[in-house]
Amino acid sequence: MTQNEFVWVVCVPILLITYMNGYDLARLKADIETLPHLKPVLFCGFNPKEKLDEYDAFNIVGGYINRLAKMNGGHLYALFVYWPDNDLPFMPKSHSHFIVLSDRDIPSRIYRAARRRRYGYFHIRRYNNALGGVPYLYSKHYERRFGDIFCRNGRTCRCKRVHREFRDALKGMYNRCTI
Repeated sequence: MTQNEFVWVVCVPILLITYMNGYDLARLKADIETLPHLKPVLFCGFNPKEKLDEYDAFNIVGGYINRLAKMNGGHLYALFVYWPDNDLPFMPKSHSHFIVLSDRDIPSRIYRAARRRRYGYFHIRRYNNALGGVPYLYSKHYERRFGDIFCRNGRTCRCKRVHREFRDALKGMYNRCTI
């Protein structure tokens, strides 16, 4: 990771919430799929090779999203969740999932080329709203939120309106979904 990627990913507010009893999951799924400008395009998982905590996994996923933004262009945001301790012996101890929201389609050659296998394995698939990925994420995992949208141009992005409107809609979505 370059220094810019590190600063971009680490200097964001952290929010850790258990969603098992906190959200109406059907409404949350509908709200995520109807956010302005960015739509779900990828459902991903990350399994670390060694014991990494959620901060390391968060930074690795942030680096992956940043590489995707630089390779594909457009605006990207990730809904990141993790599970620190897995009780099943055949599963990795910790793992994370994330849904990539984008304003452009991401070709498979790009999202595969952006992966790095140094720290672990990425499992990437096209998002399918019929499979129930959002309820699974928010009913069994903890969330950490990224601070802003990832885009190729970073601070010099000429579409600040997209950033502002998406951030406001995301904040409104979380406020509406709490019981």
